[in-house]
Amino acid sequence: MIDNINGNNLMENDMVINHKASVTSDLEECLPSLEMEASKVRKVIFTDKGPVTGAPYSQAIALRDLLFVSGQGPVDQKTGKIVCRGFREQVRLTLENLRTILEAGGSSMENVLKVTVFLADMDDFEAMNEIYREYFKEDKPARTCIQAGRLPFDTKVEIEAVAYIPQKVEEKR
Repeated sequence: MIDNINGNNLMENDMVINHKASVTSDLEECLPSLEMEASKVRKVIFTDKGPVTGAPYSQAIALRDLLFVSGQGPVDQKTGKIVCRGFREQVRLTLENLRTILEAGGSSMENVLKVTVFLADMDDFEAMNEIYREYFKEDKPARTCIQAGRLPFDTKVEIEAVAYIPQKVEEKR
């Protein structure tokens, strides 16, 4: 009886393994078409109105109706230089850079779904919230705020976002 149960279990396990192999094989066959599909709908967003640092990343990536904005910091849009003055100024400049890239990608601050805020010092949390409220007044996005060990160029704040890109409705003539 034990052998029979073990035999049945082995047979059932074989079927599960064979089923997994079949699914994996099906996915592998679909992968090239999925990759082609993604390359058609994935768009790199760049604007020279936003900060251009020369670092190896895109300002944002649009995928269908979503916009993924890279972490922005207090970079002067005109000079490309990091602004390391007061914390509040860094937050404002960071959020202005975020706004510029959102608009270049066809979105806006009102369409932001998720924000991640990286602070060099969590003691700046309340000051960041004061400025943040000026930019996100109603229907605030989901948000995570963490203290980072160290931010690039020793800045005090970096903010990334995911936003919705509304589809433009063509006017009837």
